[in-house]
Amino acid sequence: MCPEKTVTSEPEGCLSDSPIGAGLDDTATQDNTVVEIDCVTKTFDDLVAVDQISLRVNRGQTLGLIGPNGAGKTTLLRMICTLARPDSGDVRVLGESVSRSPRAVRRNLGFMPAEFGS
Repeated sequence: MCPEKTVTSEPEGCLSDSPIGAGLDDTATQDNTVVEIDCVTKTFDDLVAVDQISLRVNRGQTLGLIGPNGAGKTTLLRMICTLARPDSGDVRVLGESVSRSPRAVRRNLGFMPAEFGS
């Protein structure tokens, strides 16, 4: 469960509780952080697509999102790429919030989904 808090540069509580963030080095400095997801939730009507996910990806790390259809992988990627907004929590790319500064995020990011334009 993500604690109620304002967004800071260091996520609290969720990183080690989240199976998607398991094994990531949570001692890295902010300067080394490329993508930071802090207690993010996204729903579509009654469906909870992403439920309080937190993780950090540092420079030089590779992260794979693995799970069954409907697990929230694409929704999470869409939020990282500014194509969807989190209902709660924050996603930052190179320190820029996808909610507050989507254009700054887009300048530093490229994304081509397999099903583009369908």
